[in-house]
Order: sequence, then structure tokens, then C-alpha cells
Amino acid sequence: MIVNEFATGSPSYGTKGPEAVSNKMEDRDLIERFKKGDKNAFDELVERYKDMVFRVVYRMLGDRTEAFDVSQEVFLKLYGSLKDFRFEARFSTYLYRMAINFAKNRLKTMSTRRKRHVSLETPVSEESEADHRDHIADERPDPREAAVSQELRDIVWEAIGQLSEEHREILILREFESMSYDAIAQVLLLDPGTVKSRLSRARRALKEILEKKEII
Repeated sequence: MIVNEFATGSPSYGTKGPEAVSNKMEDRDLIERFKKGDKNAFDELVERYKDMVFRVVYRMLGDRTEAFDVSQEVFLKLYGSLKDFRFEARFSTYLYRMAINFAKNRLKTMSTRRKRHVSLETPVSEESEADHRDHIADERPDPREAAVSQELRDIVWEAIGQLSEEHREILILREFESMSYDAIAQVLLLDPGTVKSRLSRARRALKEILEKKEII
């Protein structure tokens, strides 16, 4: 069942995460070119990772306009800091960490403007709806089942929006970005054991929310 996949940790993963980026030229080569003054190399990095950054930020914030704004901030920051990148971690790991941190900072700002209510019901765009939510369900045999599936997806997204930041970020990286425990540990600067225990608590928290909604 769709909802149980999230609560039990058995989702149908999509092709997301660092391994999903098909690199015609290695990130390291582009970064080295940028460090030597080739600004086109930075444009190539942006083109390569803009969808990933927006996807993660949007899932953290649940607000498309805020996500666009934060994504731009991420790349502006990256432009100024990339010259100091020392390749101590994968570039994608570094960028994931930056995107998560910027999103968390924006959540704090949003909470001061209004009582935070993160709704993940609005799709990123009509064209990208399937791409951004294909981890939940792919096959829709008939319109009636499609309507039910859409309603369940909306409920799950709303429930995820009610999780704490640390639970939300770890679910996003694991369930939606298909990252390994080790990769998540590098992004969040945690040890793998902590990742596993935190993920377990996040799934349990999500399950409790869904149970209160009488979904599972």
C-alpha cells in the first residue's frame, strides 16, 4: 500500500540521489576549470544540479516560491565559496548539505513571519508532477484509482510537513533521494548508526501522524 511504504521504510525508490546525476564531465574537472576562471564551468554545474537542489529545498519547505528563492541563494553562495572547495567530500554531498542547511534557515525565517504550516499539496509544476512524486505510485489503472492515489499522496505530504526538521530531512534524503546510510551520514555530519536510529524514529513519527488521520 502507498502509505505503508513511507511508514515502514519500503518505498519504491526513484532514480534520485547523487548516483542519479549522469556526468559527461567529472564534477572535479568542472570545479578545477572554474577555479581557473572559466565561468562557463560553473554554469554547467548549475545546469547539472539545479533540479536536485530545488527538489530537496522544495520538499523541506513545501512552498514553491520559497524553494525557488532559496535555490538561487544556494547557488549564489556556491559561486562565492567554490574556489575554496577542497574535494574532502563528494561535490554532490557538499551541495546536498548546503541545500539542507539553507532550507532549514529559511524555515526559521518563515516561522517568524507566520505560524508555520508546511503544506506539500501543490505540485512543483504540471510537467514535473510525475518526476517529483514518482516514488509514491507510477501505475494508475483507472481515473477512480488515480483520484484515490492523488488524495493519499497529498495526505502523506501533509503528514511529512508536520514532522520535525531533523525527521523531515532524513526522510527526504533516504526515501525520496534514495541515498545510502553512509551518504546521508556525510551530508548531515552524523555517524551511520545515528542515521539509522533517527530514520527509524522519523518513520515511527510519520506512522503515528498517519494513524491519527486513520490512513493506516
